[in-house]
Amino acid sequence: MPQTITPPSVLAANLGCLGRRNAELAAALDAVGPCHDAVFSETPQGVPSLSVGGTALCSRHRPLDEAARLAAQLDLVEHAVIVVLGFGAGYHVQALAERLGDSGIIVVFEPDLGLLRSVLEQIDHSSWMRRTQLLIVTDAHDRGTLARKLEGAESIIAQGVAFLEHPPSRRRIGDLAAPFTSNFAELVTASKITFMTTLMRSVDTVRNLLLNIDHYAAGPSIVDLEQAAAGRLAITVSAGPSCTAASACSRRPVSASGW
Repeated sequence: MPQTITPPSVLAANLGCLGRRNAELAAALDAVGPCHDAVFSETPQGVPSLSVGGTALCSRHRPLDEAARLAAQLDLVEHAVIVVLGFGAGYHVQALAERLGDSGIIVVFEPDLGLLRSVLEQIDHSSWMRRTQLLIVTDAHDRGTLARKLEGAESIIAQGVAFLEHPPSRRRIGDLAAPFTSNFAELVTASKITFMTTLMRSVDTVRNLLLNIDHYAAGPSIVDLEQAAAGRLAITVSAGPSCTAASACSRRPVSASGW
């Protein structure tokens, strides 16, 4: 008896494209209920418009054109990281992603999980999300999660950061925009300091490695020290943050691709 293949739902397809850096968000969206006052309606462009509580979050007639105009405001040559305040229906993020490709990172701040759930249930964004370095942040005050999401992106952040506000989301996000942008700005400053310190110390690091290469190649192995101080108090001396940062950064690509 032939089996019927059931196509994945729009929500499942979208959640499947969020990636490991958004894994916690995908789990949260899978568990949360949709926004109760989100209303979707058809448009002449063949994609749905969205309103929440009577407020339109995108154009009711030509949402894709509106999104393209908003995304066109940014200079993507000078900026490799784009921070978007408000996901809305997602069309403006899509327009940015199609311009940016995999050469940068898009960070979206959207605190309304119910709205995100509703949008990802109704609008298939999987095709562009699959090709985009996308981070979605929902907690304005959780600096630790934001830092983990951006871990390893210092070289990309150093290429420039630009903020884009989604105007229809301004009132809905309200006072949460300020702490989020403040935390993000502090992380950017710290990231740039780490990156510049790494660049300045890289010459010294390589010089020290070359000067000690004979000891690395021909010197005794650490295996010879096994049990040499058994039962005695020991002090461990290891490389500091600058040395480890230089070593780690040398393995990171300048491009966002594969980050």
